[in-house]
Amino acid sequence: MKKAIAIGVVQLPLQIVLALMVQAALINAASIELVKWWYLLISLSPVFVILEFAYPQIAISYFNTSNGNKPIKPFVKKSLLIITCFQFIFFLVYSLAWNINSIESLVFFLAMYLRSIGNILISIVYAKGKITQEKLYKLIFTSLFPFLFLISLTLFDVSKFLILFIWLLSSFIIFAFAFINYSKVNDDVKSQESEFNLSVKSNLRLILTTLPGVFIFNLSIYYLEFFYKGEQSVEVVTFGLFLQLFNVFNILNSIFPSVCIPSISRKFHNNRNISSDVRKILFINRTVSIFIIIGSVFFGELILSSVLSSNDINFKYIIYFFISAIVIESLQVTLTSISIGTGYYKYHVPSFFSATFVLLVSYFLVPDYGSYGLMISILFAQIVTCFPVNSYLSSKRLGISLRGIITNWLYIVISLVLSMYVISYNLDVINLLIVYLSIFVCYMAVFKSDIINSLRYISNGD
Repeated sequence: MKKAIAIGVVQLPLQIVLALMVQAALINAASIELVKWWYLLISLSPVFVILEFAYPQIAISYFNTSNGNKPIKPFVKKSLLIITCFQFIFFLVYSLAWNINSIESLVFFLAMYLRSIGNILISIVYAKGKITQEKLYKLIFTSLFPFLFLISLTLFDVSKFLILFIWLLSSFIIFAFAFINYSKVNDDVKSQESEFNLSVKSNLRLILTTLPGVFIFNLSIYYLEFFYKGEQSVEVVTFGLFLQLFNVFNILNSIFPSVCIPSISRKFHNNRNISSDVRKILFINRTVSIFIIIGSVFFGELILSSVLSSNDINFKYIIYFFISAIVIESLQVTLTSISIGTGYYKYHVPSFFSATFVLLVSYFLVPDYGSYGLMISILFAQIVTCFPVNSYLSSKRLGISLRGIITNWLYIVISLVLSMYVISYNLDVINLLIVYLSIFVCYMAVFKSDIINSLRYISNGD
């Protein structure tokens, strides 16, 4: 467990630095049309997650129920058969519908398919309690492509061929890592003839929960193609940059919960109380969100404008939308992930309504306001659907009070208000850094016991 935490801590700064460097390399060295092409292509990644049919998430709950050991191979065979069929169908439909270069689409889709297989295999490793291996996988999964891409730029110019080659190479390495670790997992069940039986509702509810989320954030980038009246390239790149920042935050926000979800799942299915576990995880994620928000308000625009040389992108607005997304999503997403880990999948209704709101509001705002209108649509939809409803459903499932969730959320809001108040004084970078460190020290002092208890819990896994 301690090794898993250490890997997560390494991933925090590494992911941020690599993400910024890749965006800087793309925007500074490549044409805006090439950046637009890549953002539109990479936005399809979550579709492949959907077409994994929730098997990685289901594996955690499925292999941790109190019904005894279950055979692994039937689970893997069925899940791989299903995702192979549906991802191949999606490849054909997408290629025909958009009439895109077949070689480009084939390479990208093949790479995504390898990543999907890796996700299935590593989910078995994760469900069996091999947390460190899963954390290493996530580190490689998120960092290998940008690392190899940045190295390749020292030798070659940015091009579609280079991007796709590095994408395919990194995907193969990710698959190989997952396969090697999966091959080391011992199947406790001798009979491999057992059928893998799982209620279709479990798959459908998770798919219907995650599918709208793809349209809410990632695929909504195509609304700019459909609705915006002006030049689309800058708007697509602006929204794509917002998405890249938010995706980095989601990775950071999931590190600590993901370490503990297998343990929480086992406790839940053994009828043990998990409310204390959830409160500790919420406290840590609240703390992470607070200092990302304050740091973004103080230094976000400065950092982006320093590493990205573009006069067409308003970095201040991107930072404000990014911070707003953190305030709305951080705790809600954490609670939803933990609930899904316990086998609760009934989040499809709010997700569907959120995606519908994004589409409807975008139809009116995007034509005139472009990427800003799209980001406003997303935040509005989440505020009126997933934010309140998912928080309520999760509180019931996990046995924690709504009052505790609201209290944690208010701390995040207060941090935003405080940082906006400080920034209004137009302090220089040195003074802002002093203020940031002062807030950090005060927070550590006030919540010392909570920090110690939460870190001890994560370190020990109990």
